[in-house]
Amino acid sequence: MSAYLDAMRRYATFSGRSTRKEFWYYHLALLGLAIGGLIVDVAIAGPHEPQPLVSALIIMGHYVPSLAVIVRRLHDLEKSGWFVLTCLIPLVGVVAFIVIGSTPAKRGSTDFPKALISTVPRLCPLQARTNRLSASKNWLPCALQVRSPPRNLKR
Repeated sequence: MSAYLDAMRRYATFSGRSTRKEFWYYHLALLGLAIGGLIVDVAIAGPHEPQPLVSALIIMGHYVPSLAVIVRRLHDLEKSGWFVLTCLIPLVGVVAFIVIGSTPAKRGSTDFPKALISTVPRLCPLQARTNRLSASKNWLPCALQVRSPPRNLKR
């Protein structure tokens, strides 16, 4: 239940990652809600001509969170969120949905490709320990920053 609530808290957050547990528990809870809505529909309209009003409202209300969970799950697999469009292809979409949900995440994966990490300049050790540098220069790499000598040294 906490995986479902966590997914609903991040209702329209398409960045970040979702684990397999969050992905499957969210969709299992959504299936349970849809079946509950269908039971209410049958109780309201009768078993011969049920109108899927309540279940349709439940499914439509969970459309954006479902997309967000699938996109975050794709990010956990180090894939682009645009791969969610494969779920729209008839027959292939069901297989893609099962593969997305059951593939384990890559160990030690990060949110950035390795090529991008190597191009990011490292910050100075002085800057990491203290906040003596001005806020406008915090983004500069060590080689470009002009540092004043420490104040506690005697001359």
